[in-house]
Amino acid sequence: RSTLFPYTTLFRSPYRQFGVMLFPDMPKGIREMTRVVVPGGRVLVTAYGDPHKIDFLAFFARAVQSVRPDFDGPPPEPPPLPFQLQDPARLKQVLVDCSLKNVRVDTVTESTEFGSGDELWDWIVWSNPIVESILADLGVTQGERAVIRRATESLVKERAGGRQTATLTNPVNIGVGTKR
Repeated sequence: RSTLFPYTTLFRSPYRQFGVMLFPDMPKGIREMTRVVVPGGRVLVTAYGDPHKIDFLAFFARAVQSVRPDFDGPPPEPPPLPFQLQDPARLKQVLVDCSLKNVRVDTVTESTEFGSGDELWDWIVWSNPIVESILADLGVTQGERAVIRRATESLVKERAGGRQTATLTNPVNIGVGTKR
């Protein structure tokens, strides 16, 4: 369960809310979005904020450390695609550069609940292309994936603290601009 109130009503599907941040040429993608919007229409872009404040990424890094102790997480430079808009000022500038007016960028905290480590693991692996890329780069075997998955289960249980679910949070930058 994910919350981005009050912006939730702006999204057609929570599973498509972060697509723009994965564009290889993100400014070009936003320019194209702007092109197809009617004058006076709005362009909305959501992107992960500071990766150091993303709980699921920290859980993933800690779980991977169970088989690769030296792993520190995704490389900071250049930032992987999902984090190219982590700086709210950069997102705002990209929207302004696309000739949008009344540009506003807010950073909100999204909360997602997980009932098990398996649920978190499946969500991480299937919802974010960076995870498979990292696992491949590290040469993680199927057996090691099982160890990582078990480590994820322990982390979720620890965070849940006896409750039925563990709540993980992450910052999300939400940028909105109006086409001239």
